[in-house]
Amino acid sequence: MSKSNSLPSLSPRADEWMSVAVDCLEFLPDELVVEVSRGLAAGVDDLLQCKRLLYQVLVSHYRQMQRPPLLNNCLFDIHSGISELLVNGKLELALEALQLSLTLQDSHSREELRRLLRFMATAAKPQEVKLNKENGGKEVFLQRHCIQRKALEGQGGLDGSVHDGQPP
Repeated sequence: MSKSNSLPSLSPRADEWMSVAVDCLEFLPDELVVEVSRGLAAGVDDLLQCKRLLYQVLVSHYRQMQRPPLLNNCLFDIHSGISELLVNGKLELALEALQLSLTLQDSHSREELRRLLRFMATAAKPQEVKLNKENGGKEVFLQRHCIQRKALEGQGGLDGSVHDGQPP
């Protein structure tokens, strides 16, 4: 039985945002899933409250510094190269390189990243409620929470600047 099956069932009219957020819960620790399940059951009539709860739990989980990143350090040079391609406007080449690099990821991390990116893309749509006032709901989540943090420490950034060890 998957973790998401233990959550209150979403009505047929439930939106895509809720669906993709609930899909991400499979990768969270059981304690957080239980907490979310209880919170969703308590606020079942308030969709905005449910979205806030899911968003806060997902952000909290992916902000944990002791949590291993989804994009591991052994591929850091590849990811840096992809970032450089993006900065230089070579979008098609960057997309191809990213697709190839994802095949090198272990299947669990790849699936978690896929679900997380799907959630982020859905949450960033203009018609969705903005739960993150910092950047209109569009946080630089990958750099902050998914790429190996230690690899960024003390290394020059794409612009030649040296990071101070804090997430950008």
